[in-house]
Amino acid sequence: MATKTVQEKQSADNLTVLIHYNPANALQLLTKDAEETLAVLNSVKVTSASSLKASITIAEEGELMANRLETFRTSLIASVQKAAERFREIPGFEDFEISLTIRKWGLRTMLQDGIQRLRTSRSNYLAEEDRKLRLEQARKDEEQRRINAENARKAAEQAKKAGADKETVAQIKSEVLSTPAPMVESKTMQAAKEANVGVRYDWYADATDAAKFLVYATSNEVMLKTIALDTKVVKALEDAMRPMARAQKEAFSYPGMTYRKVAVDVQR
Repeated sequence: MATKTVQEKQSADNLTVLIHYNPANALQLLTKDAEETLAVLNSVKVTSASSLKASITIAEEGELMANRLETFRTSLIASVQKAAERFREIPGFEDFEISLTIRKWGLRTMLQDGIQRLRTSRSNYLAEEDRKLRLEQARKDEEQRRINAENARKAAEQAKKAGADKETVAQIKSEVLSTPAPMVESKTMQAAKEANVGVRYDWYADATDAAKFLVYATSNEVMLKTIALDTKVVKALEDAMRPMARAQKEAFSYPGMTYRKVAVDVQR
């Protein structure tokens, strides 16, 4: 009987995790579909009512494709975890657990970026349409106020000539002045509403002059507490001052800020 080689013994002793796909080229098909979806996502920029309408379907298809990639990811993790259960039959591996982290997957990232890019293009377009709509409505409102003022003056004069008392004249003027301007309509915004898409606004703080703001914040109790209690702000301050702490060492000491000496292992 032939003696087994070391490699053959190792192969017999080691557990192998095999993952099969049906059909065998399932991953190639998944990649092909994702790349085609990505190409469509990247080809669309929302600049008109027609491209807005097209973006709705394209975004939905992008989300469906993203869900397919997510299904693959979760099923792969589940398969690896299930395969790892076999190890628990081996003495010393009774509590063996394993996790799988996909740290990098360019195709998935590009697809997510493509979806976000399309949504950003759509939101920017709708925001511009909303801005135009509001400006036009403001113009109509101002025009209506001028018309109302003139009509109210004429109505008051006619009421006085007819012998109306002051209260009646005031009431007539009030009614005329309250006449609303016609509402400005937008086919684009209406189409977006019917398709259940729209735009909302989020707000961020931009520091245009950090030094100027810090001077102001130190003199404002509420603002100062807001900054002092925010751990992210405190961490950012510590990171900004660290080069100075390294340079000054024990001499680094300022009101509300001191040095922290940490031992670092060095092996030569």
